[in-house]
Amino acid sequence: GGYSDTVTVGTPYGQYGFATPSYSQPNQTLSTTHIEDVDAHDDDDDDDMDGTTQHSRHVVKLQGHKKFIKLKMPDLVIKRLQSQCIELVLMNCDLSFANTLRRICIADVPTMAFDFVDIIENSSVLDDEFIAHRLGLIPLISNDVSYFKYARDCECEDGCVFCMVEFTCDIVNNGNEAIVVTQRDLINVTGDVPIDDNQPHDYVQQLMRCKNVQPFHEEPILSKQTIVIDGDHDDEDDEAVGGGGGGVGVSKTTNEDIILVDHEDEDDEAVGGGGGVSKTTNEDIILVKLGPQQRLKLRARATKGIGKEHAKFSPVSAVGFVQQPNVVLNSEKCAQLSSAQKKEFVACCPTNVYQYDDKKDEIVVDVEDMAKCTYCNECYSKVEQLNANIDPYEMISITTHANHFTFNIETTGALRPEMVVKSALEVFRRKLKVLKDHLKQIKTD
Repeated sequence: GGYSDTVTVGTPYGQYGFATPSYSQPNQTLSTTHIEDVDAHDDDDDDDMDGTTQHSRHVVKLQGHKKFIKLKMPDLVIKRLQSQCIELVLMNCDLSFANTLRRICIADVPTMAFDFVDIIENSSVLDDEFIAHRLGLIPLISNDVSYFKYARDCECEDGCVFCMVEFTCDIVNNGNEAIVVTQRDLINVTGDVPIDDNQPHDYVQQLMRCKNVQPFHEEPILSKQTIVIDGDHDDEDDEAVGGGGGGVGVSKTTNEDIILVDHEDEDDEAVGGGGGVSKTTNEDIILVKLGPQQRLKLRARATKGIGKEHAKFSPVSAVGFVQQPNVVLNSEKCAQLSSAQKKEFVACCPTNVYQYDDKKDEIVVDVEDMAKCTYCNECYSKVEQLNANIDPYEMISITTHANHFTFNIETTGALRPEMVVKSALEVFRRKLKVLKDHLKQIKTD
């Protein structure tokens, strides 16, 4: 039997497109797009979206009334950048701006994901619908997603290289032990189309982009127990090391004769079998386990989409932000505590926000330490225990900076973290452009 996991699309989100503006490197500042006066020019299009002044006054006319709005230029600083996560600081903007950026990262940044699955043969213990659902949630590397069209916007009849990428999977277990089918067993067949000299250059380039769409897999993390062998070794030694059981996987670099042994649990033992199945690691995504003489054969199509259509298109797994804490101590109230009480007060904080200065016999708070505050209110409770005559809310003032936000974005692997941020900012700019055009239309009416 066959099964098609097709998403019903109701709103044409694809008309806004995709682009990648410039961004800042770690510890550098990025000034986001600036909006000029919406009433100053009626015939300008994109030129008025790029401003140079830091602060400006804007006049918006709605229903015969004028309202003066003073806007600031938001700043973006990247603090930490890793393969699948990014930490950045957003300043000079209000809460609505930060929350909009968060929602765009989740629901409006396009990626590639499996949208159609045809199960040709499935003799495993899982139903076709279950396997199709698991396939849809596999992240696909979508670095070239801007060059693909939405399937609803493409002029082709049944899919082409400009709107979809096709994969196949055909695994048969000819052994006596169960084998595992993972995302590594999905084969991209769109990029294997023979290239003719008479084909257009754009078509050939698009074939190469289709070939770059592959299931994402994390690099294996080696354990602390690593064996390094430097010297000559023969094939028999290699087989002795690689053929052992007990959940031991071996990775070897041939150029320097180094063997790295990663110890895993027995439950995570790498298994092999017939049908060309790949060995599994902790980083692999398991689709199904096949018993002896079982087979899974399917073909799947990956298309472009956004998180509003289906969660499988979302490029992020978690996006959150917190406002910058601001901790202020009343020196007069702190002076009422003894040295021992001050040290006990400093030790009560679980994130070490407070520090004790032995020379001055004072409790100090650095700006960097303020960011560690988790609003647990443990310090308030400690003051009440140490001295009942001191009001903890007069001694300690914990507030938040209204225009300072720390973002933490974790991706699924479909897009690099910096690409998610750049794409979200560009989508945000396009949405503001649409809003501006509507305001102009209201003004002319």
